[in-house]
Amino acid sequence: MKWLLLLFWCTICFQSCSKHDLEELADATLLGFDLRECVCCGGMLVQIKNDISGVDETYQWYMTKGDLGVGAIDSFPVNCRIKYDIIKERCVISKAELDISKLVIIK
Repeated sequence: MKWLLLLFWCTICFQSCSKHDLEELADATLLGFDLRECVCCGGMLVQIKNDISGVDETYQWYMTKGDLGVGAIDSFPVNCRIKYDIIKERCVISKAELDISKLVIIK
């Protein structure tokens, strides 16, 4: 009975982190750090692939929740999938600022 319960629990756990999680993520490219010296510059430049309009927009990500596995030693551009929210109230030179909550690097 214990083994059956353990098998059931493992099945539930593995189903909770399946392909469905990746389907919620958007295709993006990390272009590198914005090294320009201006008031609204800085952070990581992120280009999000837009399948609807065909125009890939560039955003800034200030890594306020941590680097999510991306560091200064990475060679850019880096293809990835991200879960994000757009913050429009901030001072940025790109379209808007991103708040990225999940990042999966595509190798």
